Amino acid sequence: MMKLFSIRGINSDLFTCYYSGSLTLFLFLMMTTLPVSAQDLNEEYDIESVTIYPVFNQDFVSREHASGTEMALGDKLGRDFIIMGFSEAGVPSVYENDGSENEDWYGWREDVLAPIDGEVIRVQVNDVTNSPGQIGEPPASGIVFERKDGVKVLYAHVREIKVEEGDHVESGDVVAKVGNDGISFSPHIHVGAWKDEQPLQIQVDLEKMGEVVEPPEVPEQ
Repeated sequence: MMKLFSIRGINSDLFTCYYSGSLTLFLFLMMTTLPVSAQDLNEEYDIESVTIYPVFNQDFVSREHASGTEMALGDKLGRDFIIMGFSEAGVPSVYENDGSENEDWYGWREDVLAPIDGEVIRVQVNDVTNSPGQIGEPPASGIVFERKDGVKVLYAHVREIKVEEGDHVESGDVVAKVGNDGISFSPHIHVGAWKDEQPLQIQVDLEKMGEVVEPPEVPEQ
């Protein structure tokens, strides 16, 4: 059986940086999420992609995963999506206070939207909630969606799942809330996609994003 939910290797050093409270590191995250175009610069390797509906109806930042042979299929070329807001000082951030509580994170228990039109083919639940900065045990809570053409999309680290296996969903349907479980240091949603055994690079539909994503409120100075 293929591993889909191990989600190993995500939320590693880059996410622990959040707890230092360093704005520089946060801005580094936003400026360095470059798309992966090759496994080896000396080897021709074309990566196919899939375009998904925005994961949230709120502004977000994301981090991309390079492909690796030891990763589970749902990890390769995956992306982590994190809702962002602004601190009282007007500084972009992903949490308020010191981020040590899940409730500090702007994304905690916010709505998660279906990425594609398709069928829910797998639901998995991990009832143990992590505290920020403390990694949990796999597997993560997750949902796998399948499109008619065989493309599958995985959401991991969800909670309060609102769908069941066999359900049909439309892009943008609310399917869960943002959680923090499994191999995760903070509230976010991991997204992976593949067709057959080929991982797909994930693109967000920017046209739909402009229609549904509400920009964060910037505190008055």
